[in-house]
Amino acid sequence: MKAIVTPLLAGLAAFGLGPVQAVEDFGMIMETEGPVEVRRDGVSAPADLGQTLFIGDRIRLGQDARAVVVSFTRCDELILQGPVQAAADWGGLTASDPEQPAEGRRLPVCYSQEELNVAASGVIGGLVLRGAPKDPVLGLREEFKQGQAGNTSLMTLIMHDIANGNPERAAPYFEALKQRAPESAFIGGMAKYFP
Repeated sequence: MKAIVTPLLAGLAAFGLGPVQAVEDFGMIMETEGPVEVRRDGVSAPADLGQTLFIGDRIRLGQDARAVVVSFTRCDELILQGPVQAAADWGGLTASDPEQPAEGRRLPVCYSQEELNVAASGVIGGLVLRGAPKDPVLGLREEFKQGQAGNTSLMTLIMHDIANGNPERAAPYFEALKQRAPESAFIGGMAKYFP
């Protein structure tokens, strides 16, 4: 994890928060179903695809809700099923239900939103590669071809291809996610790469 210092990320601006000295990024919300909200510095707001969770943030899921958070330290999917509350801390997500979060798969790559924004200038600060073939997202691409790609896979493919300077390759994944979550902040933030 790395310190994120002002100027604030777009994720903080969405909460209407003023300047902060420094916070630590924990992971990214990759999927939500049902009522899911994030509480940061006493302010709650609905969770959104691509939203960064920081150490100290709390996530609350209502009845029958589901959320998938990808940890930046290990690229693991952490799956929460509502009703539950969880806090992002140095050890992971600590939930009110001791059986949660469930661990999903380990992704071959993961990026923080800040790293993706920096990638547009040609620098990829925190790309994490986990023992994978030449194309570290080959399995995710195969999921897409078979019509089985979830939001996590689509977002990972989009971020991977954008960070590698290949928005043309990311376009079909972007369009598929746009069909699912047209109003999400993630789609809004990525739209600049797809004129």
